[in-house]
Amino acid sequence: VMLSFIFEAAFCDDLHERLEQNENNVGIIHCKAGKGRTGLMICAFLTFRYASKGVDSHKALQFYGERRTYNHKGVTIRSQVRFVHYFWQMLDKRIPDRVIKQKRLLSAIRLNTLPR
Repeated sequence: VMLSFIFEAAFCDDLHERLEQNENNVGIIHCKAGKGRTGLMICAFLTFRYASKGVDSHKALQFYGERRTYNHKGVTIRSQVRFVHYFWQMLDKRIPDRVIKQKRLLSAIRLNTLPR
């Protein structure tokens, strides 16, 4: 999780800096379908850039869904939605820095087959 937060924060810093350099600059973010992973990163950026204006993870996800899709369902994969909320909590200091920076050791991976 820590690496993901660092990646998202670096992405948000870079995009914010680029957009601030010139009012004509734009950011283009895309993935295969342009909805889930792209939406996660855009929502993370919206919370990063507009937190001071009251934009939290819920508002960012709602705004993205309204603008990106006809059915207002932008980011729909639960883990991606959850990660937008985690990122917002990190920005809002609801997740302490000490928790984010803790090193973890992966000791096992267990894969179970799906029932038929």
